[in-house]
Formats: sequence, structure tokens, C-alpha cells
Amino acid sequence: MNQYSDMSNDGRQGESITRVIGLLLIALLLSLAPSVLPVAVGLRALEGTGAHPLFAEARTNVEATPSGVGSVVATIPVGSDPWDVAFDSANGKVFVANYGKSTTADPGNLTVVDGTSNKITAWIPLPIIPSYGGAGPDSLVFDNANGNLYVGDGNNFHISVINGATNANVSFVDMTKTAGNLGGLALDTSDGTLYIVSYDNQSMFTFNTASNAVATQFYPEPLSSGSVPYSACFDPASGELYVVQTSSFGSSVPSDIVVDSTPGNTFVTNFSTASGSGGCVYDSSNKDIYVAGGGTVSVFNAVTNAFLTNVTFPSGTAPTGITFDSQNGYLYTSDSSNAVSVINGATNQLLGSIPVGATPMGIGWDSSNGDVYEVSNGNGGQGTVYVINPSATSGGNPTISSFTASPTTIPLGGSTYLNVSVSGGTSPYSYAYQGLPIGCGDISTPSLPCSPTSPGTYSVSVTVTDSASKSVTSSPVSFTVTSPAGYPTISSFKATPSSVGVGNSTTLTVTVTGGSPPYSYAYANLPPGCSTTNSAQVTCVPTATGTFNVKVTVTDSKSHSVSGSTIVTVTSGSGQNTGNGSSGGNGWLIWVVVVGVVAAAAVIGLVLVLKMRKPKVPAQSPPPTAGATPGYAPPPPPPSGSGAPGYPPQQ
Repeated sequence: MNQYSDMSNDGRQGESITRVIGLLLIALLLSLAPSVLPVAVGLRALEGTGAHPLFAEARTNVEATPSGVGSVVATIPVGSDPWDVAFDSANGKVFVANYGKSTTADPGNLTVVDGTSNKITAWIPLPIIPSYGGAGPDSLVFDNANGNLYVGDGNNFHISVINGATNANVSFVDMTKTAGNLGGLALDTSDGTLYIVSYDNQSMFTFNTASNAVATQFYPEPLSSGSVPYSACFDPASGELYVVQTSSFGSSVPSDIVVDSTPGNTFVTNFSTASGSGGCVYDSSNKDIYVAGGGTVSVFNAVTNAFLTNVTFPSGTAPTGITFDSQNGYLYTSDSSNAVSVINGATNQLLGSIPVGATPMGIGWDSSNGDVYEVSNGNGGQGTVYVINPSATSGGNPTISSFTASPTTIPLGGSTYLNVSVSGGTSPYSYAYQGLPIGCGDISTPSLPCSPTSPGTYSVSVTVTDSASKSVTSSPVSFTVTSPAGYPTISSFKATPSSVGVGNSTTLTVTVTGGSPPYSYAYANLPPGCSTTNSAQVTCVPTATGTFNVKVTVTDSKSHSVSGSTIVTVTSGSGQNTGNGSSGGNGWLIWVVVVGVVAAAAVIGLVLVLKMRKPKVPAQSPPPTAGATPGYAPPPPPPSGSGAPGYPPQQ
């Protein structure tokens, strides 16, 4: 074979080698694509194929099937033992009555919530009668005509009048000598008369909202033996008042509904309902009265006062509070099964239930935003408001709307509350706190009381998990427990940087003042690879990923100790922000390696091609003549004649 034939074959071999190298590089890139290529690039490359498993997975990752009854969209920690809720549509406010006594962390008997943002905007303390102790509001009603909130105080036996615009106390009406224990409230919207239930003396009172004074007292009749009035609701269409009477709280004796015509409070009729009756509500859509009690909701026609039907609840479920949504015609009840049940007012069918917190109490519908608000007080007495959007469906991921410590500075022996508000996801939620100091019990509640036993500054975070096992973790909040006189104080404790990649270093630095130096230092919950040392500064190189709530305890020479905590986050990469890359912190390094491999392979391929395109010099060729290009023997002139091997015949 001649040199041209050799060159041609070698060139083809070189090109084949280059193609093989290229294919290997493409295979390498494809194998690395899931870890180094941005997700958007991968999706664009696969668009239109319709067969890649990524697309099948995306199509199945949808929200839960809508139940048609609504879903919890937010939780709001409020005061102790909330019993009732009312709405100021003009100012977009939600008022919650907290029966529990005021504390440092629970500064008012009424919690005021913004109905748009679902955030607490104010606390309203109520006046008290010293001989009866702290205030205990248990019933609310709002008068949209005059803009006032009326508060029934079952512990102090009085009525407080609150201006809805300013949150100021307008009037305080003492009813201890006349009413005794107060029950529910009902408002006649036609003339502004407020009806007050007094179950101590089995009577009702009318309250003039223009003069803020008690007007009359009357006795609903006929009374069953031993029965007492418990709650009331008003029908503005007929002008009749419905009073729910029960023999005792939660008894098995059937209760009565007493209908009184107003004005004059003349008895109309009465009829029996289920045992252990609770609240009642007027349905303006079908002009029916609904009474919650026992395991049923009894339905009566408000025009004829005739019994219609009982809506039966599952065994073990006892509805108590009840409200009506005039926008969708549904009724919502707070149930002993820790749920809110939904009834279709048109068909009187039970549609389903929405899980909420333990011990549901009052419930109400806000016409300004269309949401239903339910209050529960089963979290160790700490209250929570569950906000239900009737058109929302469960699913998606939970979101922490806010996470606060209140107050943020307390003396040793004092208390603070950690309050977390959650929206989205699928209720109910569970709560797990990280970094709690000793003295703060870790219980699953959105409002956690905390009484640290050691002074210091603490950093705490919370992880919220919904019933679909989807979780979200908050940013940490800090609070300080001040030291007694003579104790040291941690003025600063931080990690620099606070987020670090595995194999990189971070430095923990604590600054202490006061007490009696010298100090000793002990660190706990350090990341793996970091060791405690008796020093105000620790530099370490973490060897494992995770979020670590590092604690330091400082002790002075008089054995007075103070503690503090800070968060250290250890990532899998360099600790630098990698944007949306799914490769973690070392994605950039992989790209550098890939680019280097590509460049090196390209150079090798080019060298091979150039080398193999050089014609080989035959062994029998004579040495090059003077002036010829070094290293290259020119081909000999074609021979005369024809038939020379490898050459075309000469013409």
C-alpha cells in the first residue's frame, strides 16, 4: 500500500478515534446531567417526548382531591381558654374571648386579629371586680349598627362594651346582683336590643345598647323541671327569640327551645331537642333554626316553629357551637371529635368534616372575608384559632406565616410563649421545637409556654408537619432570660459563618460580661468533627451535614452559670449558595472537571488527527535533497508510460 493509501486509512482511523472520544464525552455528560445540569435545562431537552419518567411523575404529583367542605388555611395562637369569637366587618377585625386569666405573655382577655392577614394586632384587657378575681369573658356579639363589641364576662358577672374601631373600653355594667353567671348573648338587629342569658337564676335580661344599661328581666317559659337557659339566637325576619334550655351541662335530659316574641317577650311555644344542647343559629336562606346538641343538630322551621329533622352525626361526635355561612348556605359546627363538621342547609345533609385542634369551642363566620373561625383550647389551656376557607382544598405544603417569642426578654423565673402561625398543607398540624432550654416542655402545640431555669440568650426553631407528612422548618427566634444580680451575662454567641460546607471551618465565639471571672466554657450539640473546649472561641471543621442548635454554658468563679444557643447549618458542599442547582455545594467543581476533561480530549483528538494526516515516508525513499522541506520526502515524478502500480495510465 502506498503512502497516500496509508494516509487515507490513518486519517479515517484518527477520525474514528475522535468520534469515539466525542461519543464517550457525550455519554459522560449525560451520566452527569441529573446531578450537574440545571432542572430547567433537563426539562427543555425533554419537552415533546412525552415518555420520560420525569413527566409521568409530574403528572401524578397533584393536590389532594377537593372534599368540597373547605380547609384550614391558617392557625393563630391566642390567649388562654378561648370560648367565643365575633367579627367587626367594618374594620375587618376578629375578636376572640379568652376566658383564662391574663399573664405577662397573655396581656389581654380579648385577642384582636386582622381578618385579612390573620395576624394578631392588639390585646384588650377587661376591667374586673376585685372580689371576683380576673376577668373571664365567654360570650361575644358585635353590633354593626353602632360599631360596638359586647362582652359577657362569666367570671366577673358583667357586660363590657368595647369600641370596635379604637379597641377602647366604652362601658362596664356590673350584673352581679341581678344576673349571677352569664351565658350566651343574642342581638336583635332591628332595634339594637341585646339579650343576655343568665343560667344562675333561670332568667333573661334585655340590655339597651343606646344607653348601655339593663332594661328588663324576664323568665322564658314553660321551664322543664330543673332546666336553665344556656344560649340564644334571634330571627330578624319574624322578630322572635329562641332560647336553648338544658337541665345541666352535658346531661342526658332533653333540652327545650323556648320561643319568645319581641318586643314584650311573650311566650310563643316550646319543643324538645337533643340532649346536652349547645348553640343555635338562624339560617336566612331557608328560614330555619339549627340547634347543636348531643350527637345531632335539630332543625326547626322558623316560620311555623315546626320540627323538621335531626341531622345525625357519627358516634362519638357531639356538636356544640354552630354558625351559618350565607354565601354558600352551609352550616359549620365545632365538634367534640376535634373537627368542624359541615351541613348543607338546602338538603340538611352532613357533607363532611375538617380536622382542627383539641377541645373545639366557639365558632363563627366572617361575612367580610367569607372565612369560618373556630377556637380550640385543648393545647394545655393555650388557645388556637383555626381559620377555615370554605372554598379551599387541602393539599400543597404547609407554610409558617409567623414564629415569635412573646415577650423576648424575661427575668429568670419568668415565662415566654413561643407562638407559631401556619397556613396551607393539610390540617391538623404537629409541632416539634428545636433548641428549647431546660424548663420549656416540648409538646406539640402552636403556643408553647416556656419558663427557662437558666439565664441566657436562646435561639429556638420549630418544625411543623401536616397530616400528609409534609414539613416546614422556621427561621430561629431568640429570647433572653436576664441574669440575677452578680450572674454573668452572655451578650453575644454566634457562629462565623453560620452556614458552612462539610470540610470547611466555622468559628464559634461567645462574649460574656458580668459575674466573677475567670469563666469556664462547655459546648453541647456541636456538629460531628467539632469538639468542646474550655475557651470563648472554638474553631471546628464539621464532617456531617445537618442543622445544629449549639449550646454553650458559661460558669464563673462563683459557680454562677448562664447558657446561650446559636444555629449552625452544615451543607454538603462548600457552603456557598448554589442557586437552583440540584448538585449541592460542589456542583461548580464538577462543572470545572467536566470542562477540563472536554478541553483535554479535544486537544488530544486534534493532535491525533494532525499526526495521522502526515504521510509516512517509505523506507526505500532516498534522503531528502538540499532545499527540500525537512522531514518530508516529496513524491517521485510519475514514470513515463502506463501501467505503473498505483498510478493512473498516462494519456
